[in-house]
Amino acid sequence: MATLANALANATQRLEHISDSARLDAELLAGHSLGMSRAQLFTRDRDIISAESLAAYEPLIQRREQGEPVAYIIGKREFWSLELTVNEHTLIPRPETELLVELALKFTDKKQFFHIADLGTGSGAIALAIAKERHNSAIDACDISTQALATARLNAQQHNINNIEFIQSDWFQNLAQKKYDLIISNPLCRA
Repeated sequence: MATLANALANATQRLEHISDSARLDAELLAGHSLGMSRAQLFTRDRDIISAESLAAYEPLIQRREQGEPVAYIIGKREFWSLELTVNEHTLIPRPETELLVELALKFTDKKQFFHIADLGTGSGAIALAIAKERHNSAIDACDISTQALATARLNAQQHNINNIEFIQSDWFQNLAQKKYDLIISNPLCRA
């Protein structure tokens, strides 16, 4: 019988060839499959892990070994203190993207109304973070993908953020008549 510590060590070793954060990946996947926080993983690492729990953990490790990002496997990623749903229809919000949110907040004021466009919204990370901080503003979150917009809408609902309009648009195509105080975008070109 394996302990939780043994299972984490084994998974970490298996993931070292594909990830610079193999231990973190193993912990996040274990926490997800076992319904435990990382703190619980540390405090219960000597617990015996059941065969059923190992069976639930194994496919997640296999997916990660195949190169699938942890965020897609567990279906979420934190951004600007918001836990966001992510999937194969959205890019995974990158930590450096929070700098764009900081800049947008620097150029806007809490007390004034601003009409803001987020082009290529994906999961809605940027639009949601700005909308959370600028309740008096209106944000148009645009994406060409209906699936990405569905994910962004779900994220807005999960966080009860209501000052965003989600618009299917290929960049400015469906925004021709609108005027904005700020336009923000963080596109990632895929090779």
